[in-house]
Amino acid sequence: MGEWSELYVLSKLIADGGAFGTNDGNLRSQSDFCDVLEIFLSGNSTNRESRFKVKLDVTQIFVGDSLVSEVSRSAIGSLCDGFFNEIIATDHGSTFESSFGKTLLTELCRLSPSASSAQRASDLELILIDRWSGSPTPHVGFSIKSQIGSPSTLLNASGATNFEFEIIAPHGVNPIALTKESINSVQVTVKKLLQNGCEFRFHKMSSASFSQNLQMLDSLMVENVASLLINFYGSEESRVDKVSHLSFPQKDPGSVQKIFKIKQFLGAVAMGLRPSGVWDGDISKFKGMIVVKKNGDVILYYVHNLTQFQEFLFESVKFEVGSTSRHKFGKVYSSEGRYFIKLNLQIRFMM
Repeated sequence: MGEWSELYVLSKLIADGGAFGTNDGNLRSQSDFCDVLEIFLSGNSTNRESRFKVKLDVTQIFVGDSLVSEVSRSAIGSLCDGFFNEIIATDHGSTFESSFGKTLLTELCRLSPSASSAQRASDLELILIDRWSGSPTPHVGFSIKSQIGSPSTLLNASGATNFEFEIIAPHGVNPIALTKESINSVQVTVKKLLQNGCEFRFHKMSSASFSQNLQMLDSLMVENVASLLINFYGSEESRVDKVSHLSFPQKDPGSVQKIFKIKQFLGAVAMGLRPSGVWDGDISKFKGMIVVKKNGDVILYYVHNLTQFQEFLFESVKFEVGSTSRHKFGKVYSSEGRYFIKLNLQIRFMM
């Protein structure tokens, strides 16, 4: 679904007047509907910030401070249905041409389907009706993830997500020679080193800012994530929950706290922690995630129940191997008589 996700979610929220929450982390809860009063989309190089004021039958569209249009919610709903059918008709990828999408862009006074930025903590902001007081909430930010097509990433691979390990090899074992033939497969490389008695000792992260951001969560978070990486690359498991239990087995008294912190880490990534840039730990303007399900439902994971939100992430994501050439990792190298390897962190939602 790619860059069309924001446009679909915007259209769906306008048409439905809000979105359903969830009780089990998967299916929508019919008794948990969140009414939306206003929707805010940041601008990009071709768009100023847009504000959509959702009323009973129509939605008013503001660009900057000016009212520029008023659209029928039912008309947007019909276009949104056609847009969804167009999306799922074939495997278009993120750049396919959509006739319904183009019409929606025109009707909603948008020049592009997405205003996404890697530096933004949220994809859009909402003013909701508070379910307890019945009053409008402040602006709250949500990220958007889609389960249509290729699953979305929670944390994108980059050079900043590389972790560097020193390889401690037994006497007589040369890690470079040992892994020469497996250079195109990082997992084969790591497994071969482990099978030949090598140990991995965390050395440093490539990004000082990512390291600092992780330490905002816990002083040992860098080392704990490094442990997950070794167990992912060195095993057949990729699910974050299963790799976590490999790294921190139940028999270890400290495992409960470490796994709890991993869940917090996933939640923090969803709420704005980025590998690049300073993160101050402030999640006050972020309230959750909007997920487009395969059937077109838009589910709102509203983190008034933060524990449930973190548990959903923990059970819904997996590690994966990014591009070794693009992010420059996976090759054993030597420096001053010592051996090292960089392993990369990328986390993606499962199907």
